[in-house]
Amino acid sequence: KLYGQGRKQATDAIKMEIHELQRKIEQNRSKTSEFVFNSRNTEKSVNVMIDLHGLTKVEALRVTRTRLQMTQDGLTAGSINPNAGDNKNHFFKIVAGAGNHSGVRGA
Repeated sequence: KLYGQGRKQATDAIKMEIHELQRKIEQNRSKTSEFVFNSRNTEKSVNVMIDLHGLTKVEALRVTRTRLQMTQDGLTAGSINPNAGDNKNHFFKIVAGAGNHSGVRGA
């Protein structure tokens, strides 16, 4: 019986170590994606365009939602002016890939 308890404790310790390593990996992945995003986007440009190169699908979706919401909030608060020329609408460009699989017209 002691042998079984020892194995369970060892297994539990390994599970905890794996969980901690997974947490650290995710933390580093987040820092890396933030660095990549910031290296391709400036504070000035993020209200009109974001470049998602180098981000995973999940990271790109998160960043896109966040940036669109920030732009909408800025438009509502008046800290960002609409850029469509009609003082109502705002264009926002999302660069999602290198275009390696696009045709002449990007389709």
